[in-house]
Amino acid sequence: MRGLGRGQSLHFLIPPGVATLIERHAALVGALSPSGCLFPPPPHHQQQQQQQQQQQQQQQQLAPGRSVLGEICCWLVSQQITQECVQQRLLYLQSVGDVWRGAALNILKETHASIGTDKVSPSTQRALAVFLEPLEFTVSSRVPLSLPLSLRIRQLALQHADLLQAAEAAADTAAAAAAATAAAAAAADTAAATGGESVRPRLRPHQLIDKIIAALEEEEIAARRQAASSSSSSSSRDAEGDAVRLEGLEAEVEGEEQQQQEEEQEQQQEAEQEKQEETVQETEEAAPLNYTRAEETPRPWLLAALSLPPCEETHGFYAASSFSVASSLQQKLARLQQQKVTGASAAAAAVAAAAAAAAGGGPVSAAATGLPFPPYLLFSSNYFKSSWTFSSSPRRLKNIILVMQWQQDWDLPHQQQQQQQQQQQQQQQQQQMLLQQQQQAAAAAAAAAAAADAAAAAAAAAADAAACI
Repeated sequence: MRGLGRGQSLHFLIPPGVATLIERHAALVGALSPSGCLFPPPPHHQQQQQQQQQQQQQQQQLAPGRSVLGEICCWLVSQQITQECVQQRLLYLQSVGDVWRGAALNILKETHASIGTDKVSPSTQRALAVFLEPLEFTVSSRVPLSLPLSLRIRQLALQHADLLQAAEAAADTAAAAAAATAAAAAAADTAAATGGESVRPRLRPHQLIDKIIAALEEEEIAARRQAASSSSSSSSRDAEGDAVRLEGLEAEVEGEEQQQQEEEQEQQQEAEQEKQEETVQETEEAAPLNYTRAEETPRPWLLAALSLPPCEETHGFYAASSFSVASSLQQKLARLQQQKVTGASAAAAAVAAAAAAAAGGGPVSAAATGLPFPPYLLFSSNYFKSSWTFSSSPRRLKNIILVMQWQQDWDLPHQQQQQQQQQQQQQQQQQQMLLQQQQQAAAAAAAAAAAADAAAAAAAAAADAAACI
């Protein structure tokens, strides 16, 4: 962002998952209450009034001096710091691996000619195995334990102990050569020729590994202290404690599990080979049938027909529960029913129906029964017409290329609610107008009554005056 000018605004598009992470981070640092909410829910989850209430309350849920924009920036900075920490840990792992990789490379430079022959030595094979990454296809039967990086580096150093010894020997040789060169330079008084530059001593392999392990252990101890002080993040550190406690048990059981897995794999392979030899795969071919393609022209329908109830005559959709493909026996019965049963043909139809019932072990009806699909699931006649169920000719089923689901608009409940609110407001206004009219009529009646009383009083006074005269 190059900066916002006066009168400009910035809109954030934050997915729900990222919003949850930002709220969790704000609650972790104490800027937000655990049950607080920085961002309103999606529009289709709650009503518009609840969204407005939450937008008004979000500033109240934040701690003093905090803002939503500030929490977003804090989360972004924390993510950058997390990425830098991950890259630093990867650099630690690569730096440690370079120690035995360098020793293995020196061994391969000297003995690479013997690779692939009978004269290859075990040390050369181990050096070559350092640069090979075997593929693991075994699936563990338990949840893997997350070991701390310092413990993993210790295990790797123990696995490559022979290469570390070779690296130490190479470092001793290099140190002796450097000392001899320095002594010769001092004897020849050539310090001025070197420009007075001092060579920085390099760490030995074991010193480098110990330094990296010590730095990682300090980070892990600090992380444990922070996890212990914060109850909300204590569960995220349980895996490391379990790994340390179960390290010895894992080392003891690992060898037995590997041996057992190898034996099981061998047994499975032998069993599969025996099955393949015993079973004879027979290819089954479908019987050749004279499939028909009559009446396959698609029937168009208007999109506005979806607003009407499902009807096969209107847009060609029928209930999926009535969908069925007739068997050959039902097709024979359909052909007999289509014929005009008169005289001998009626007797033949009865005989055929009895034979079909005897062959099927029960009464056979011409109506094919489908699966109990829910009533809202429909089939299109462009896929399979219901009249084809009892057709005399077989048909091939088409592939379903479109599944359409009809849903109401998410804004419909809000519109209905707004209409109800408008109607209520109109009713309230009408009631207020009626009340005002009633009050005005009552006031006018009271004024007329007062005027009548005044006129009566004036008339009485005039009558009294006339009587006195």
